[in-house]
Amino acid sequence: MLRRVAGRAASRAGRSRPPNTGPLPSDCRFGGYQLGARIGRGGFGDVFAGEELSTGRQVAIKLQRADQRTARIPVETEFLASTAGAAGFPALLWSGEAHGHHALVMARLGPSLKDMQQAQGQLRAEALRTVSEHVLSRLRTMHELHWLHMDVKPANILLPAPPPHGAEDWLRGQPEGFAMHLIDFGLSRKWWDSSSETYLPHTPRRGCIGTVRFASIANQCARPIGRRDDLESLAYTLIFLRSGALPWSGVKAASKAERFQRMLDIKLRLSVEDVCTGFPTLAPFLHEVRAMHWDDRPDYDMLRKLLRRLG
Repeated sequence: MLRRVAGRAASRAGRSRPPNTGPLPSDCRFGGYQLGARIGRGGFGDVFAGEELSTGRQVAIKLQRADQRTARIPVETEFLASTAGAAGFPALLWSGEAHGHHALVMARLGPSLKDMQQAQGQLRAEALRTVSEHVLSRLRTMHELHWLHMDVKPANILLPAPPPHGAEDWLRGQPEGFAMHLIDFGLSRKWWDSSSETYLPHTPRRGCIGTVRFASIANQCARPIGRRDDLESLAYTLIFLRSGALPWSGVKAASKAERFQRMLDIKLRLSVEDVCTGFPTLAPFLHEVRAMHWDDRPDYDMLRKLLRRLG
């Protein structure tokens, strides 16, 4: 069963997709914002630099073609509107549809932890404790708003602004009020129905939501998912930031289906201690998360205490 599920996910991932953004006029505006150069590209939306015309403020503009079958930007807009200025989430400045695209204008942030690691190498323990506590707080906020992120990874965790000097030293010395930001909510989904006060039913699906390398075991197996799955992805993110790889990072195969299945086989085979080789102080956190049932409420305070022991 697991082999069939992983293969389906891989075959879907391998299909060609239309470009995220079609031709746009050179003087293209969305609301009161001027579109600039493309600065990022994702599975469902491209991100551009932009400028607020009235103030010159630099912003980020995320676009997705309106004719794409799966509209992710409206989902992202709905979530960001629900945060009401909560710390650690991009400020939503404008959203709508124009020039044949769904558009989302957000505050411009700094580099991602993926960028930071590529520039500087592995993060040390003190920086990882800072990262872990910030991301846990962001996930707690999301979960209390009844949302799951579903794609926690280094590329989706951003510094609030470009660091003026060495990023890791700057990260360790931040004053109170500093907040790392979680981004990219196009794959996010609600886990709770507030009107009926019940868990939303599990929707049968084929394969994994988000990035397979950082996905939880339950997610990759297409089992019911919940708050614990974001936390398992956080654990894999921390391991990657510490060591530069995961135990399944270097898997080779003739096809995506086979590669994804081999990655899943390793996740299922290795003990928590083996997954955390080289980072044993993270093992208690991963043990707690993997022991949770999909609909359990995480004990965030206890998990934070475990993360403070990272070394």
